Amino acid sequence: MHGYTEEGKNRQTVIFWMTVFSIIIGAGITYGMNYLIELISKTIDIEMIVFYITLIFGVSASGIFGIIYVVFDRFLWKIKIFRNHDLSGKYKCHGISKDKSQNEKDEFDATIIIKQSWTKILIHLDAKKSFSDSFMARLVVNGIGEICLNYCYKNSTKQTNKDMVSNHTGTANLIFSDEIRGKYYNQPDDRMRYGELVLIKEEKK
Repeated sequence: MHGYTEEGKNRQTVIFWMTVFSIIIGAGITYGMNYLIELISKTIDIEMIVFYITLIFGVSASGIFGIIYVVFDRFLWKIKIFRNHDLSGKYKCHGISKDKSQNEKDEFDATIIIKQSWTKILIHLDAKKSFSDSFMARLVVNGIGEICLNYCYKNSTKQTNKDMVSNHTGTANLIFSDEIRGKYYNQPDDRMRYGELVLIKEEKK
């Protein structure tokens, strides 16, 4: 998975509040531990035990921040209150390939798997002749509220015949609305191809 940008989202604000909560939680834990140690030390002389407890359970603000960041990045960002766009899932894809003269050259079926966290994403396409993985991506909401996923990909062939499809790079634009449609473009100095895509998300069983 690789990083992606989302227009209109300021991740620095979220990170700021993560830092604030980490400091507050860290201070609370430290105060609670100190209070507990004081209570125990009044009745039992356990200096070494207290030392080990402090060593094991002492939590710094940076450690708490790391835990909060990981949990938010993997899970909490999907909560609707944060208004993030979760596109992760498995999609059935039907594509039509065209050449520069807009002549239809090929139709194909594929599976697209989108893996996404708050900061990273991967778009993997698997077809009969080749497969591709994204290496750069951006999420944008257009003027009518549709979610647009723009990404660059590297395509690798599954074929051994040198006259068949060659490895190449390209770009794609998927629009998530009532229907999921998109277009892709291969690098112009190689295949001179572009095409249309129609996606249907598979429901989780």
